Amino acid sequence: MGHHILLVPILAVAVLTIMDDLRRGKIFNRRLLTGLAVGVLVYGTLWVIEASGAVRALAMGLPQGARGYWPGIVAQNLVIARGAGVVMWLLGIWAAGDAKLFALYAFLVPPACYTRSWLPAFPALPMLIKRWQIHEVSAT
Repeated sequence: MGHHILLVPILAVAVLTIMDDLRRGKIFNRRLLTGLAVGVLVYGTLWVIEASGAVRALAMGLPQGARGYWPGIVAQNLVIARGAGVVMWLLGIWAAGDAKLFALYAFLVPPACYTRSWLPAFPALPMLIKRWQIHEVSAT
């Protein structure tokens, strides 16, 4: 299972933010901060378990060389996603809540997904493209 445990917080954040957005038309920062804290806790726990050598296959699916430094790759993905979200917000394409939610989802992408992306440094790119397509369709 390993990093795929991150799918649980992704689903929880998705359900809660959808409910908030439908009810109040707003994505609350406390939901995003809670999701971020859960992600940091899960990643930290996985890193400690992997570093202790207790479980060898936690980073299954990652290339051999990436197994030791996946926390840096995850942080890089978060920074790129946050930057992309801010740009989309500044251009008026997304609301601020959407930009923050995108960065959180990008952070919670399980590292094993990175090998299946054509851009390993930013596996959240498909989410960005899909979100852009949805925006373009709704704008017309």
